[in-house]
Amino acid sequence: MSDADLLRSLGVDPFQLDPAPPGAPRQSAGAERLDGNHPCVGCGQPARATGVVTVPGSGRR
Repeated sequence: MSDADLLRSLGVDPFQLDPAPPGAPRQSAGAERLDGNHPCVGCGQPARATGVVTVPGSGRR
């Protein structure tokens, strides 16, 4: 199962996710996204964790 398929199975449209920061994922880049401006795509509450997935046709999200 691809990342995009997994997101869809959870009811998340991968094309609606914000683009990932450029470069390799690092803790500092992930922490910068936990500023309250990026809600959890599952429940809408402020995100407590972040990750990067590659979505065909949309790039890193």
